[in-house]
Amino acid sequence: LMKIFVCVLLCCLVGVAFVQGGSFSERHESEVGTIMKFLQKIEERILAARNVDVSSLNKLKSTAQAALEEYQKAKAQVGASEAARVKKVRAEEKELLLIRKIKSVLLNDVGTATHPAMNCEEALKISGLNSGTFYIVKEGEPKKAFCSISSGLDRTVVMWHGWCNAHNRGGGWQSMCLSNTGFASDGLDRWLAREGVTWKVLKAGWYRTNAWAMSHNNGWTHSHMRISTNRYNFGSAHTIAHSWRSKSIDFTAPYKIGDSITFQMHPNGGNRYAWHANPPYNSMEVEYVGDKVKAYSGGCGSHGRATGWQQLCLNKQHYNTLGDVAAVRSNGFDIKKGGFYRLNVWAIQHGSETQRRARIMINGQIHRYSYDFAKGGWSDAVMRELVKLSPKDRITIEFQIDSGNRYTWHSFPHNNVELIYEGEDVPALIATCSKTSRAANKWTPYCLDAPEINTLGNDVKIDANSGKITVVRPGLYRVIAWATIKSDPRNWKHARLLVNGKNVAMTYTYEKGWVSHILDTTVNAAKGTTISAEFYTKAAGFCYPSGETHQSKFSLQYIGKLQIIA
Repeated sequence: LMKIFVCVLLCCLVGVAFVQGGSFSERHESEVGTIMKFLQKIEERILAARNVDVSSLNKLKSTAQAALEEYQKAKAQVGASEAARVKKVRAEEKELLLIRKIKSVLLNDVGTATHPAMNCEEALKISGLNSGTFYIVKEGEPKKAFCSISSGLDRTVVMWHGWCNAHNRGGGWQSMCLSNTGFASDGLDRWLAREGVTWKVLKAGWYRTNAWAMSHNNGWTHSHMRISTNRYNFGSAHTIAHSWRSKSIDFTAPYKIGDSITFQMHPNGGNRYAWHANPPYNSMEVEYVGDKVKAYSGGCGSHGRATGWQQLCLNKQHYNTLGDVAAVRSNGFDIKKGGFYRLNVWAIQHGSETQRRARIMINGQIHRYSYDFAKGGWSDAVMRELVKLSPKDRITIEFQIDSGNRYTWHSFPHNNVELIYEGEDVPALIATCSKTSRAANKWTPYCLDAPEINTLGNDVKIDANSGKITVVRPGLYRVIAWATIKSDPRNWKHARLLVNGKNVAMTYTYEKGWVSHILDTTVNAAKGTTISAEFYTKAAGFCYPSGETHQSKFSLQYIGKLQIIA
């Protein structure tokens, strides 16, 4: 605006000079002086205003700096107050815990339905136990839960998991190739050497061997599976079947340097496949368990030929190192030390075209019930369980055949029981589905809405309805999922394990009536890995019975991390 004013003024002066016909020098001195004074005042005002602006800005900066200093002081006071508050709360929590502990000593009922604990950590602190069953407040209600410190445990696992990538069409005993590795410990060659189709033991100790595969034949003929070693005769699976039929075998035993281990299959009949190539149709595992294990492996030295339910005798054995954890009786076990045990039962049975049965009894009550219908001849009964036992628990194994030329079980080693002490505190989930599924001709997920034990804590997330488990803590997880599946007439039945939605293990049976299906494998899981089990029957029947019938179950055990062996 000032520039415009000056320009207008100059224009006026030029105009006056032009009109008068003279130059600027011809104007009166008084007029020039007036204009100069006026311009001087304008200049002074501009400079004065500029000085005022600078002074105001400096004042604002000074005020802002003072405010910042006050803010820093206030922030420090808030931090000190928060630290004092946290310290006070922690002290109060200790006082409250001490009060609860004193009350628990006086009342002996904290962790009960009447006085539930706030959480597992509090229950374990108050009780002084490493594990136990307590009532914990969940969603505002007291709910029974198994609490354990085991989620902090860890170990390095020495294991190989792999498969054979080719079909085998030969007859007689065929050794499964070890062509593909799913995962393996670095440094495995300090424990085991792979020599063609055979593992050679380089470090003495206990090894678990596990395999599953499906074979094929035309017509109703027997096919077999075994783990062949130079040290033990574990017997062999005998299964009469038509078309594809799955088999599963698992043994744990001590080995010496130089011992050999080979997985073998034996088909019969026409259009033979000793095994189908690749997962989900075949897989093998060898795991070094340790140099000392408390375990038993043995069975009954005579055939079982009687009718009705018969208790399996235990008068033959591969080994017995149970020591102070359990006692072996003539027909079962007496538990001395509470904790987690792995129970592995297997036998071949013979009869007419009828149902064959097996069950695990704990303290005279059915813990697991297994059915297997077979079209005459020999068939396998397989039961594998991770179970938590208490001192004075008594275990017996029983078998039954409905009719025919009965062999309730074949003599040892074609029957075998393993009882392996896993430890007092084991990170594991043991759960069932409370519902029965009668879905036909579609895959049905096995729900996990009825947990028996969960010591995995925050290591996994469980969707109870879908049965999907999401791994939070990466590592190796052993999965055992099983159910008895029923259909009439004779048709296909299956079970499968999904890892991140991919089918990694699957069973096949073409049969009628009830048939047990078991999935038993180890998953090397990263964080976020999902694991779930599904069952299938093509014809109408039972896709799976509820867990309340003792005919289906799911267990997941964290066994450690697969690491570089230094």
